Amino acid sequence: MHKCKVYITFAIINQYIYIMKTNYLLPPSYKTPGMVLSLLFACGCLYVLFSEQNDLFGKLLYKMSINNAFDEVCIIGLSASLLLTAFSREKDEDECIAHLRMQAWTLAIAVNYLILIVGTLSLYSSEYLSFVFINMFTIPVLFLFIFQWKLYRFRKDNHE
Repeated sequence: MHKCKVYITFAIINQYIYIMKTNYLLPPSYKTPGMVLSLLFACGCLYVLFSEQNDLFGKLLYKMSINNAFDEVCIIGLSASLLLTAFSREKDEDECIAHLRMQAWTLAIAVNYLILIVGTLSLYSSEYLSFVFINMFTIPVLFLFIFQWKLYRFRKDNHE
C-alpha cells in the first residue's frame, strides 16, 4: 500500500512538471500571414475611425442607428491578426528569447497604461472616444515593436 502511495505522488509530480513546461506559442509560419492581415485590417480600422460618413464619434453617438458590419469585422480582424503575430514563436525560440518576450510584454503593458493615464487626463468627449478606440490595439503593437527591437539588439550583440 505504501509503494502505491509513493508511485501516485511521483506521477502527480511528473504531471505537474509537464504542465509547467507547456508552451502555448503558435508555429513561426503564422507570423507572416498575421502581419499581412494586421496591415489590411489596420487600414480598414483607420477608414472606420476617420471616415466622414461614420457617426461612431459624432452627434448621434447615443441614438439608435443602422450600420453595416464593416467596423466590427475590422476590429475583430485586427485584434485576431495582431494576436496571431504576437503569439507566433521565433524559429530559434529558446529560454533567452522567451525571457526577452516576457520583458517586452511587461514593458508594453506598462507603457500602454502610462499612455492611457495621460490620455484620460488630457482628452475629452469625442477625442477621448477616438483615443480609447486606438488604445485598444496598443498593447500588441507595442509588444511587437519592443520585442523585435530587443531581439535585434540581442542578435546584434551576440553576432547571430
